[in-house]
Amino acid sequence: MKPMYLLRIVYLCFLFAVAYLTCKEKSGLIEKPEAVKADYLSEAWVKKKLIEVDSDIAKQKIAKQKSEELLQKGILLYKSKKDAEAVLLFEAANESYPTGENYYHYGNSLANLNQLKDSIEAYKISLLLEPKRPELACYNLACAYSKLEDINEAYYHLANSVDMGYNAFAHIEKDPDMKNLRAQPDWKEKINGLILSSKYSEEDLYGKLIVWQVKWETDYYLCRNKEVIIVFGEFAGCIDFMKRNGYTRGNWKLENGKIYIQTYSKCDFRYIPDSEPKEIVEPEYCNGYKQKPTYKECEQETNSIDVKPYLIKQSFRDNAVEKLSPEQEPKQCDPNFVPKTLEDLYVN
Repeated sequence: MKPMYLLRIVYLCFLFAVAYLTCKEKSGLIEKPEAVKADYLSEAWVKKKLIEVDSDIAKQKIAKQKSEELLQKGILLYKSKKDAEAVLLFEAANESYPTGENYYHYGNSLANLNQLKDSIEAYKISLLLEPKRPELACYNLACAYSKLEDINEAYYHLANSVDMGYNAFAHIEKDPDMKNLRAQPDWKEKINGLILSSKYSEEDLYGKLIVWQVKWETDYYLCRNKEVIIVFGEFAGCIDFMKRNGYTRGNWKLENGKIYIQTYSKCDFRYIPDSEPKEIVEPEYCNGYKQKPTYKECEQETNSIDVKPYLIKQSFRDNAVEKLSPEQEPKQCDPNFVPKTLEDLYVN
């Protein structure tokens, strides 16, 4: 074969390959790496950006340093009330490396520019990225929702901020951003609940504490003599249906906002199932099959229980803390009380 023919064949093959690849690319059969679109208020963008930068340790270090420098410059503009310029620097900082601090200050400047919905998204991303002062991000979220007159969301985030340690209650009462929240008819009741939940003492807890968890209600009777009576599923009219009733007793103490309980006995019903048990429909909250309860003596039970601060605070906010005087405490608070009948297993 002559050299001229060989050159023509090679050239034709090259043209064919170029045409084939071009068509494949245009048809979308060849996947190009997807570029990261700069959408600073998108959680998806933030996650993708972090994955991109964190994949290279050397690149990550440089990106973090640049982000911090831009953040500090943005904060200076924010303090000078140049929020429009500050926003551009916070966005540049996030473009380099998104952090909780960047997004917190980004949300502040957006809020000052009255871009409240955007500020809300910035604060939420800030919380995802764990800023140094999450309670402030939560509080500012509450302010933004209050200004938008979304009262339920405003109160929800205000309560969360208190759970995280925010306690500037005098500021809340005069903060213009909280004006719409303070105008609500139940504001005094709710803010008093928040104040109490932020700094409760043993004296505040003497009585009945109702704690709602995922599927069940637990009632704690916290007696002045440091006895505790724990009632599971205390619902009137459920004696014939409950799978668990009666009470557990022990001792309690309050430390660092948490209730520590050490139980020592369980006083429970013994059930004799009906020969033909029938699933009940009403009352729904009894959650079981009809059974015949009979009295049995208390048994030893040792167990450690912690009631966490956020559950206690939630009970205060839900008005689920019932103050009891010494005369109103249940008879089971007496450590020498021994139940002898079925009725003695009820705590009133």
